[in-house]
Amino acid sequence: CPLYDILNTEVTQGTNLANCGEKTRMSSGMQPKNELLFNKQTLDQFALALHRLTGLHVGLHNRDYSLYAAAGDDVRNFCAACRNHSPAFLHNCLKCDNAHLKKVLNDRCTIAYTCPFGLSEAIIPLMWQEDLVGYIFLGQAFRDAPPEFETLWEKLLALDETHLYPHREEIRRALENTPCLSAEKLTAAIQLAEIFAAHTYA
Repeated sequence: CPLYDILNTEVTQGTNLANCGEKTRMSSGMQPKNELLFNKQTLDQFALALHRLTGLHVGLHNRDYSLYAAAGDDVRNFCAACRNHSPAFLHNCLKCDNAHLKKVLNDRCTIAYTCPFGLSEAIIPLMWQEDLVGYIFLGQAFRDAPPEFETLWEKLLALDETHLYPHREEIRRALENTPCLSAEKLTAAIQLAEIFAAHTYA
């Protein structure tokens, strides 16, 4: 699969993982497996290892979006703090994620994107032959450095001043707790997740 260039674009699409050479296929007469190839312990180890390397939240989900394994869901980061206090922020967050999830469903390829508040995220499909059977979610991190707080704060207040204004200092601290990664490291994290995804189903 080609490398993902996330330096110059908000949305980066890759090659269909079902067509990658690394994908191990079963004979056409067999039915797709309903369970991941790796056991729960292995999935947890992968999620934790990638989180420790990058600081990103890592979540592995089934096709019905049930969670298999996860690591790094930090309730102190910027996105979590804003979601917890603002229904409008949560709505915008889910709207952004769902729009890109639909692209993964339609195109069967990795999507790397930036949310309206500058956080980089990615969705990597888990494929069995031509069927999408799950996802790996990576997020959230600012690229290189976080934005200036006052600029971001004005944008937040324009969205939902009523619910967010009382939590200014908590959100400021949450911004400082949110990881920042270079484009190269974000790309490397996506590539590692894709390699894992290519071997997750037998």
